Amino acid sequence: MKRDQIEMFATLDGLVLADHPYRKFEAVVDLCALAKPPAALYSDRGRPELGAGRAFRMLVLQFLEDISDREMERFMRENLAAKWFCGFGLSEKTPDHSFFGDFRKRLGTKPEFWISAISGIRPA
Repeated sequence: MKRDQIEMFATLDGLVLADHPYRKFEAVVDLCALAKPPAALYSDRGRPELGAGRAFRMLVLQFLEDISDREMERFMRENLAAKWFCGFGLSEKTPDHSFFGDFRKRLGTKPEFWISAISGIRPA
């Protein structure tokens, strides 16, 4: 068994099955539209962020999988389909557990924000 073998020309897209549930979910829900309102919460200045689109996708996965922030940190580090769904590269570093709580705080709980976020949802 060779665990350290490097496969040439492997892509993350190629490693996620064509009928994976995350692919099906992405086909029916327009996540780009859902990520627009959270994107307005980010500034163009300061340190580079992961981006609202990626963060929102991770929050959706955390909800779908019903896992804690610490479990989500590990899930994102180890699960290829999750990396694909959230737009991470195969070897790209994923956020630690504190990121998820910070992002939820940034989103807040104001009903007006969430009503505007979901009012424009259309099937993909």
